[in-house]
Amino acid sequence: MESHKTFKLKKVLKCRSQILRDKSHIFSSNNLKVFTGSSLVYWLLNNYNPFDWKNHGQYVDWMIDGADPTSEERQKMTRHIYEELYDPALAHQAIYPVDHNSGFFDSEGHLYRFVTEQFDHWRQDPQVLNLYNVHPGSNKLFCELEDGAQTIKVDQIMQEMREIIEKIYKDYTEQDGTIVGYEGLRNSQFWNLKYIAFVSKLAFVDLSGILKNDNLTKAFFMNVYNMMAIHAIIAQYNDKKKLEINANTFNMYKYNIAGHNYTLNDIQHGILRKNSPGTKVTFDAGTSFFSFKAQGPRLNNADPRFKFMVKNSDPRVNLALCLCGSALRFYDEKNIEKELDSVAREYCNKEVEVIEDRNIQVGGLFKEYLSDFGGGNVELMDWILRYCEDRSVKKKIEQLKREETEKECVEFKKFSHEVNNAKK
Repeated sequence: MESHKTFKLKKVLKCRSQILRDKSHIFSSNNLKVFTGSSLVYWLLNNYNPFDWKNHGQYVDWMIDGADPTSEERQKMTRHIYEELYDPALAHQAIYPVDHNSGFFDSEGHLYRFVTEQFDHWRQDPQVLNLYNVHPGSNKLFCELEDGAQTIKVDQIMQEMREIIEKIYKDYTEQDGTIVGYEGLRNSQFWNLKYIAFVSKLAFVDLSGILKNDNLTKAFFMNVYNMMAIHAIIAQYNDKKKLEINANTFNMYKYNIAGHNYTLNDIQHGILRKNSPGTKVTFDAGTSFFSFKAQGPRLNNADPRFKFMVKNSDPRVNLALCLCGSALRFYDEKNIEKELDSVAREYCNKEVEVIEDRNIQVGGLFKEYLSDFGGGNVELMDWILRYCEDRSVKKKIEQLKREETEKECVEFKKFSHEVNNAKK
């Protein structure tokens, strides 16, 4: 790409109403906020002069009055649109695909929206929980900010998130944060005024601060996961008048973070587990048992969310997510190691036990994410020894290791989860 910038984003976005009103290039009279790739290429070539002619006069042949642009001119413009307006790797993406996710094309068969219209669309989508029916208020897109104004930084979001999570823990949980009062929270002024207003800010946050910082990445996305899990359970209650967890909890509901949508599974398997093979979750309502089936990686390297995944996966994270039975708590970048060690000890002390003096029985999460804990029973026992504080369990594991029978003597509990609803 040339060193200069072809487009001034704000200027292009101010032209969008003209593009969408241009009747000769509207894709559908029923959806005037959608346009085709070829319509945008043609309109920009014929109506918008993006160049500084004095410095870049070599482009003057793109604008010839009365002549249709050549194939070469269209290809150049398409490339510039991709690199400066569409590319998901951009700090500020100005154009979003409607019906695909594979690039920008000079085609009548590919539909797009400008960023402002895309956000309006998400505000009408009940699956995008943090934007649905939420008035933007003081939240502004990059193209709406006054010159010199800054987007919302991660450290600001983390401070506000601490206040939100600690408020929920104090007023709407029981049993040290493992039981949440969903109905009381849902009906509170805090939920309707404070919580919803806060999570809507996530769509406008600048995530550049978490790049190359695994501790901040883990803390940020673990906190978001736990907040979104609560939100998804409440959203399902709003739809069905029943508190439950099912496959939709993990795969259907989304939070928009920095202009891109994430499901719970996207966050856990794509971001926090470093794109490890995800799981297809099925749920038996009669028994409240989950079953997991391995699937391929969730994010490919062209995905705009790919760059935010952790550089080193941490198996303790699987034990810290509230839908996995962990207590709700705020995770802080500076104390993340101590906090995750505490989570690991709590889980091992609770879910690892000697049964009938013969076998070791361990929590079901160890089975579902066995690859994260070393890949086999032997490696898992070594991992548990680092965190388990029960002397009888540690003694039994060490005995099994001496006898080299740990492969045969480990049993896994079924992972069962009913909604952990409190009376608050």
